[in-house]
Amino acid sequence: MTNLPERRRVAENTLSRLTAQREGLIASLVRTEGKLKDARRKLERIQRAMQKALIKHTEEWHREQQAQPEPVQVPEPTPAPEPKPEPVDDADLEPARQLLQAVNEEIPYFLDRRKKTAGDIADDAARAKIEADKKESEKTRAKVNAEKRVVRQQKLDAKLSGATRRMPLTGRAALAAIKAERRT
Repeated sequence: MTNLPERRRVAENTLSRLTAQREGLIASLVRTEGKLKDARRKLERIQRAMQKALIKHTEEWHREQQAQPEPVQVPEPTPAPEPKPEPVDDADLEPARQLLQAVNEEIPYFLDRRKKTAGDIADDAARAKIEADKKESEKTRAKVNAEKRVVRQQKLDAKLSGATRRMPLTGRAALAAIKAERRT
């Protein structure tokens, strides 16, 4: 028989392992969501490009048609009769309903996107905080880079003017330079 501290240690290890596994799966879902978003954008760009190409091709075809002296007469096609759908009996839909219900019941609660849990709300808040921190760090990084550019430019100007090769001022000349610098 195992003692209580040993059982507690095993339970804590199991809890930490499962928590880490859950976090990894959530991160994977977030990455997949980003990839889906990128794929949708790419598809939209391709569709816009195809529409532009179709419009261009259509315009060229119309120009060619207007340039031809004799239009060709094509008989109008007769529309085919549309098939009438057969009425669907509710008894025929019952297996599909049962399958859909079984699939919905098999989704674990933490993967079901239709339900928001307290953990999901906390995750959303954490994501919002991370995004805000990213924006803040980008602003800080931009300020630091701007300051670095100014310092680099000052160093370059000093090097080009020869100020870095001059002897430093001493005595009265140094005091006069300090006073002149304070006035400006």
